[in-house]
Amino acid sequence: VNRPGGRVRRGGIIAAVVALVGAGGFTTYSFIGASHDGGASTPEEAVTSFVSAMDHEDVLGMIDVTVPQEVGSLRAAFESMASDAKRVDLVGNRFDLAEVGGVDVSVDDLALDTNFLEGGLATVTATAGTIGMSFDPAKFPFGDKLRALLDISSAGKSVSKSLTNSTASLMTVEHDGRWYVSVEYTIAEYLRRANGWELPGPVQRTAVGFDTPEAAVTGFYDRLGSLDLQSATATFAPGEDAFAWLAQSWMPSAQAAVDRGRADGWSVDVSGLTYEKIGEGDHLTLRPLTFIATGTTPADFNDHSGGDADPSAGQSTGGPKPFRIERADGCTTVTGAAASTFGSEPPAGSTSVDGGFRTCGDGSDPLGGLLLFAAGGMLQLPSVSVVESGGQWYVSPLGTLLATATVGLHDIRDGSSLFRSILGPYIYGVPAGVLTSMVVGQSVNELAAECLPAVTVDNGVVTGVLDDPPVDAVRACTNGSFESSSSSSGSGFSPAPVVTATRATIAVESTTP
Repeated sequence: VNRPGGRVRRGGIIAAVVALVGAGGFTTYSFIGASHDGGASTPEEAVTSFVSAMDHEDVLGMIDVTVPQEVGSLRAAFESMASDAKRVDLVGNRFDLAEVGGVDVSVDDLALDTNFLEGGLATVTATAGTIGMSFDPAKFPFGDKLRALLDISSAGKSVSKSLTNSTASLMTVEHDGRWYVSVEYTIAEYLRRANGWELPGPVQRTAVGFDTPEAAVTGFYDRLGSLDLQSATATFAPGEDAFAWLAQSWMPSAQAAVDRGRADGWSVDVSGLTYEKIGEGDHLTLRPLTFIATGTTPADFNDHSGGDADPSAGQSTGGPKPFRIERADGCTTVTGAAASTFGSEPPAGSTSVDGGFRTCGDGSDPLGGLLLFAAGGMLQLPSVSVVESGGQWYVSPLGTLLATATVGLHDIRDGSSLFRSILGPYIYGVPAGVLTSMVVGQSVNELAAECLPAVTVDNGVVTGVLDDPPVDAVRACTNGSFESSSSSSGSGFSPAPVVTATRATIAVESTTP
């Protein structure tokens, strides 16, 4: 154990193995000897409790040994996802977060090494032991809708990995003399390592609260719109300090880049925000339904003229260029400099308007949305989660991080297409919008015969993709259409490769968080 200015101690801790009592799972606190205030007396004990819950496939037990400020956000997110998954028949009513059937995790002979940091933090790293994981599809409580799409007759799979000399670690936080595992700090620490940033010092900030959930999210977006990153992090809830801690590593350089951009002509103003409120109680997620983003970009932003701008063609010859992005009634209208981000022609599926284009939809195609976002588009503002503390509302960074999954499942309507939902890429291997771009306009002779049950055809030409196509047919389309789609004049779209039957990947340039 490494303490600042102290001696070094190393010791092994065997992961607790506790028998289940009764039929309803267990509560982690019932066997770790924690006080009524929760937490653990040491970082190692906190991690051992977390691992014990994982060893019993008890998601709620894992959550209950995290930092008190994180428990509410984690429980709200996971219970929301479980409820929606049951509602749309992804999992059956037997699915239980306290005892996930069909999944088996085992951790044996675990040894831990603790490094104490400044600010009441400690990194606990596994130095020995073995972790095993197995999945038995026959025992997992799939819902009928998902069961019909997946092949669950195959044998289960298992993997085992040695933890000797590993870098696997969890961050822990001291709170009122007790130690807790922190999901937020663990994510932040892995991001710090991946980017090679220096270890930040203790967090010093004063959280800024708001009277209503809507005011909290609006305040957050107002600060982002003013390009004041430090002020935006001030809206984070008290106790949710991990991302403010991490921000110390990149904030100075990022803010300097923002200030240079401002000097070059960047400006942003966000107004007209209204929200859909998802959830109840003191943990809510707000999704922007309407907004107006206006501002300017530098004169040479997205200038493809090679320095020979033509004013008669609407190209700027100097000075900041204005843009406007308005979201209303489920549609986004993009005009000015922002429209040129997408090229000289409007994106597929949109309609032309004076000075730009208009596109409608709920953004349920996650890969397509990511491609637009990576290209510089802001067709929708992300949902933001908030939490009430002491009568004030604050932004929850952890809840916001989980909001993509919770809102995505919330948006799946009863009886709707899973292919066109957030789950589409994971079930079918490719988003519906990407497959549509690949195959529409192609001759049926250019497609594999196994692909045809997934598409609609008119006069020998593919006109669309079914809402609920067979999974095997979609995979046949993606596996056999890359070459023809990249060379065909019908679509002109060159997709990223599908690396497995269940996952599609795209390369996104690394940027400042």
